[in-house]
Amino acid sequence: MQTHKRKLKLETVGIYGISLIVAVIVLFPIYWMVATSFKPRVLIFAENPVFVFKPTLDAYLYLFAGGENFGQYIINSAIIATGSASLSLILGCLAGYGIARFQFKGRNNIAFWILSQRMMPPIAVAIPLFILWGVVGLSDTLPGLIIAHTAFNVPFAVFSMGSYFQEIPADVDEQGMIDGLSRLGAFLRISFPLAAPGVIATSILLFILSWNEFLLGLVLAGMNARPATVATTVFLPTSARETMWGEASASGVLLMAPVLIFALLLRKYLIRGLTLGAVRG
Repeated sequence: MQTHKRKLKLETVGIYGISLIVAVIVLFPIYWMVATSFKPRVLIFAENPVFVFKPTLDAYLYLFAGGENFGQYIINSAIIATGSASLSLILGCLAGYGIARFQFKGRNNIAFWILSQRMMPPIAVAIPLFILWGVVGLSDTLPGLIIAHTAFNVPFAVFSMGSYFQEIPADVDEQGMIDGLSRLGAFLRISFPLAAPGVIATSILLFILSWNEFLLGLVLAGMNARPATVATTVFLPTSARETMWGEASASGVLLMAPVLIFALLLRKYLIRGLTLGAVRG
């Protein structure tokens, strides 16, 4: 009995020890980025790492008052991510509901084809999109980036929302239709509210996917519609200067903070939504 308890105790200590090591490995780069963003420039290039220092806001002040116009790039990213997430969610809810509720020929093939579009690497269509956007006048515009992001995010939204709607019994819609609701009314007044945790979880993930997108912004945007992810490249080394590590770290913190705060505030709905649409055996 004592041996068994000792074995369980050792296993518990081992699990906590491994978890601590993994947490340190994962969180240390984030800590280092945050710390670097507040370090005086002379300490960033110190030969030995400095962990205790007097913080400074010089890097953040440079982003907003040093001519880089980073605030506008943050606004661009927010507009693109919000617009893309909203459009993707609307289309994903409608298409996911249709796939979950209606039986038609080729239903599974269509669902797989939609999902397969998300597997396509953006680089495969970046140049064709650049040419097309130039012809139709969407190059270097916020609507152009919103449409491009939406095209890549809709397949994920369809797959995600389809899973959530499949978890909701079709009988509830049928009961509503017996009571006089149309199919659209049953969707809006019954299924959609019941899938609210999934809607919130999907919207968070769609926002993050668009907020973090780099390649489409690099190819399709110039100075007018440049998102913050692309704007961080201005701190890379050039022939005139070396890497601006403090400013680059500060921009990374600003890019990470909104998504982190957003996810923490809605974590309850995010967890419920992810478990609602889980695949069950």
